Amino acid sequence: MPFKIADFRDLVRIVEEHPEWRSELRRLLLTEELLSLPQVVRELAEAQRRTEEELHTLAGRVDQLAQRVDDLAQRVDDLTQRVNDLAQRVNDLTQRVNDLTQRVNDLTQRVDGLALRVDQLTEEVRALVTWQKGEAGRREGERYERTTVKRGPVLFGGGYGGATDDPRVRVRLSRWLRPILEDGKVLEADDDPTLADIIWWKGGKVAVVEVSLKVNGRDVERASNRAEVLRSVGVDAFGVVIGEDWDSLEARALARDRKVEWMVAGNPSEGFIAFRRIRP
Repeated sequence: MPFKIADFRDLVRIVEEHPEWRSELRRLLLTEELLSLPQVVRELAEAQRRTEEELHTLAGRVDQLAQRVDDLAQRVDDLTQRVNDLAQRVNDLTQRVNDLTQRVNDLTQRVDGLALRVDQLTEEVRALVTWQKGEAGRREGERYERTTVKRGPVLFGGGYGGATDDPRVRVRLSRWLRPILEDGKVLEADDDPTLADIIWWKGGKVAVVEVSLKVNGRDVERASNRAEVLRSVGVDAFGVVIGEDWDSLEARALARDRKVEWMVAGNPSEGFIAFRRIRP
């Protein structure tokens, strides 16, 4: 039978008594948009849930990225510190290298100074050795000359004479050289008979002698020149060289050319032999 609805409360009561009518009542009372609103709300809730999940995931990733950035920042800080430490070590090494370079330069200067000093000492030693050799040679030559003077009577086969510092020889030379001395002429050392090593005379002939361990060309020239000076004042003089050996073949050839006699290495020239044969 048909029923009547007295008021809104009756409608509510009837709807509560007939739940199957609720859907139809909603369809009649609500628009399509309102009917679909629960679905939309559910979809929004689901979308929000997914968004929250994505935000949570993103937040986790951001946290991870932040941690990685923090780790990277720490690594950069560590690397910066290491670079600073390395830079300091490089600076220290550079300073040490500079110090070592300065020391090497100082040592190089000292070595150069020592090398120069060694060169100077070497030169001084060389000069000293040369002087010693020369001095030893001079002394040996003087001994040889003194021995030759002492052996004069034997070497020359008798006669008279000696070294030019012998008073008897100096008297004889002064008499022979009187013309030159009176003229005021000054003789060169290599021409001066008073500087000869030995003057020896017998039988009217005079030997002007140069004595040397090794007879060289200058010995020959001095003997020849000094004998020539005596001949220029009327003395029958000739040059003689006496020694243990010739300095060179040229010196012997020069003696032949200058007509200088010799007694060298125990071998007398023909003129020397002839002088020895003269009787005093």
